[in-house]
Amino acid sequence: MMRALDGVVGNLIETPEPGTIRDIGPTPEHRRQGSFACRLLPWQLLYLWFVFGCLFCVTTALAESFDEISFAASTPYDDRAVMLRAELFKPDGDGPFPAVVLMHGCGGLQAPVRAALRKHAEYLVRHGFVALSLDSFGSRQNGEGWVCKSFERLMAARRYRVADALDALKHLGSLGFVDTDNVFQMGQSNGGSVSIRLAQLDVPAFRASAAYYPWCGTFNRLGSKAMLTSPLIVLAGANDDWTPPADCMTVQSTGADYQSIVYPGVVHSFDLEISRQAYQGHQVGHDRAAANDSREQMLRFFYSHLTETMRAKMPLLKPQETVPVVFLSGAEIRQLMPSGKLKGINAYGNPYTVSYSADGEMSGVAGKADEYSDTGKWWVKDDTFCRQYTSWLNGKADCFMVSVAADAISFYDSTGNIASSGSFQR
Repeated sequence: MMRALDGVVGNLIETPEPGTIRDIGPTPEHRRQGSFACRLLPWQLLYLWFVFGCLFCVTTALAESFDEISFAASTPYDDRAVMLRAELFKPDGDGPFPAVVLMHGCGGLQAPVRAALRKHAEYLVRHGFVALSLDSFGSRQNGEGWVCKSFERLMAARRYRVADALDALKHLGSLGFVDTDNVFQMGQSNGGSVSIRLAQLDVPAFRASAAYYPWCGTFNRLGSKAMLTSPLIVLAGANDDWTPPADCMTVQSTGADYQSIVYPGVVHSFDLEISRQAYQGHQVGHDRAAANDSREQMLRFFYSHLTETMRAKMPLLKPQETVPVVFLSGAEIRQLMPSGKLKGINAYGNPYTVSYSADGEMSGVAGKADEYSDTGKWWVKDDTFCRQYTSWLNGKADCFMVSVAADAISFYDSTGNIASSGSFQR
């Protein structure tokens, strides 16, 4: 269904939240020609500093953070040969280094997407990785958002972008400073769906992949079981109404390591520095905490799947600071639930609202226009919240531990994993 497709269509409004803008290094024009500031004499720079406080302009213009490269795609597109373009980021030194191939969503390398991928790349470089940010669509002259507008184009993109990822892997293998036994992949949205495809190749190609807010309908699976041949981590927002994370959370790998992390209250494209906005009928926008944590989770996941020899050479990561989850008591659950309404996004991408009464009754509506409704019962058993709808969720009764942080609420199953989350509005 189109509501489950990946990516961002057209142009995003680049209005970052206060404090989230950071310099991402010079444009290729700066690198080739030098900026105005770079061409000034020392006494002129000093004058600018005293008059305009322009030292920041000078230092950022002097930075050179990546190289523009290109290499041949292995398969033609519309009967023509393709030269894939990319930005290559490298740590200081001779290596060999582990590497990561970064892949955008179906909107292509729009300015906020390019900036976000550069930020990911620079973070990886600081921790000892080479990063290659691959431009699949600009290389094929596909305009911004063109691929997103057709299910057939999205399916085709997933196929040829798997080939693109393998071509990037081959190119990295030709570079003397890359350790070909330790190459990883990361993708946003449609690129995250490519991550899923790569994790299920018959013969594994990458050490591991990280999928940011992918469409998890991409999994080739039987029920909840999916055979992974290489490790995969999924990082998604609980309130993503474009690619809802429900399918990601129910996947169980019968092969390689699989993890999913879902951030309460977070929507699609949370690592792009754009303000929260309605876009193509869906919510997209930046969440600083989720963006920062997801980057660290990706890094730690990749570290854990390095070869032992490479891991011994890498800089040590600081121990991860973990905040223990605090669960509500039965008395606290009994007091909380009648005091507000639960809001969230279901597996079909539809918003829902559920109200609870003190006598154990509950009622819910779902859909863009509240066109679906149901009723049911809720109760407290020991220190868990239990509920049973009349028809929703097949009328099955389930009990969960409950955690609340500000207006975010999360429901955990008996194994300690998040089963669902949303916002609780009092």
